[in-house]
Amino acid sequence: MKKIKSDRKLRGITMLLCLCLLAGGCAKPQNVTGDSDTISDSKKQSTRSETTENSFINDSKETTEETDPLPNNYEQAVASAYKRSVLYAGSKEMRSALTTVLKKAESGQKIVFAALGDSITFGAGAIPGGEWVSLVTEWLENLDRNSSNKNVTLLNAGIGGTEAVYGAARLERDVLSLHPDFVIVDFGTNDFGLPHGAEAYEGILTKLISAGIPVINSNVCPRSGNNIQNEQLPINQAYGVPQVSFRSAYHELSEVTELEGLRANDLWTADNVHPTQEGHRLLADLIIHFLNNDILSSELPDDDISLKLPKSVTKNGFSDAVLIENTSSDSRISVHLGDGWTADYSANLEQIRSEGWQSSVIGSSITFTTNSAYFYVMYTRSKKSGNIEVRIDGELKETFTDAYNSIGYRGMSIARVVMYFDIPGEHTVTLTLSDNPATEKDWCGICAVGASGFSS
Repeated sequence: MKKIKSDRKLRGITMLLCLCLLAGGCAKPQNVTGDSDTISDSKKQSTRSETTENSFINDSKETTEETDPLPNNYEQAVASAYKRSVLYAGSKEMRSALTTVLKKAESGQKIVFAALGDSITFGAGAIPGGEWVSLVTEWLENLDRNSSNKNVTLLNAGIGGTEAVYGAARLERDVLSLHPDFVIVDFGTNDFGLPHGAEAYEGILTKLISAGIPVINSNVCPRSGNNIQNEQLPINQAYGVPQVSFRSAYHELSEVTELEGLRANDLWTADNVHPTQEGHRLLADLIIHFLNNDILSSELPDDDISLKLPKSVTKNGFSDAVLIENTSSDSRISVHLGDGWTADYSANLEQIRSEGWQSSVIGSSITFTTNSAYFYVMYTRSKKSGNIEVRIDGELKETFTDAYNSIGYRGMSIARVVMYFDIPGEHTVTLTLSDNPATEKDWCGICAVGASGFSS
């Protein structure tokens, strides 16, 4: 495999009664994703007709977490998790496009598989090679049983602490420029509670489908269960994008089951955010089961399919998002460095690699002139960072006080959307370093900025 750089109350009395009444073994398969004799070999476990009966009675039907009797063994639990995981099977056109890619892999042709997301996509909580993206890649490689050549290139575009707005901005740089054959988009956890997550997600789909690239949406979640999969569902249905949910498969079960390997402490690390190695394996197996059982075994045509864009579900103001760094050139955005600001900040933060701007002069400003409706800022959070005042067209709108981080963690902020108008126009965005009494040396590092919703 090649790589390119890149919490809740129980459901109620029913669940408790089931837990008391049901008992059984917890025989746990040793290798769900890799062994052809285990439950993950979906060609042996279930047929297309079974899947059609259970998952695809109506392509637009949402599969939600239901209060079913608790399974009394591991195999039953995983089998029922498969059924719950598919929130939407995808349009016929999208599934046919995915069939084409998988059959290329079966025949030994080279394909590029890209995964776009956050720290879970990057692999947090897993051992090297045990990340869900790596396990899916391994399955793709093994589709070609006649060759030992590794013809699948994994493009892991997961970056910790990020969300869909930043994903939309960096999509060209980190994914599209490397020409993937298909993409799994795994945003939604860090977007929970933010105002533009679903809209930015739609922007990502717009860009990928415009490029003719088939897409799958994967929904992970922290132990709390928080994500935006319900907001993503109508978007996926409009765009024909399959939606496979780890949350729907395992989240509620994990809080009530006593089956080893499926309890919450088995699936999430001590931080209650990232999956354990077992969590990564089960997530990969959901995706593999869908690809194997519902795409390869579905007798869908693999002819060339033209993927079409639907009418937008949201404002879709991120469909033309661009990422601006100090090395970027875009005629629609200009940068003016005030005294004290320099364009020499290499932001090497965890998985972040970005070329931005910095200043150590209190009161100094950097100004961006943009002909857009949306503008967003990504800045460094560290022990030495001061406050950042944000002015739109000269008027103070907000002050970022969270750039300072007392524990010394050094990372990038989420993409802070500081400007969003109904229509585009020429505006100025001015960022000014101001004093934070908590830090000994005020400093500001802007990793990158983004803009979208440009005038046509």
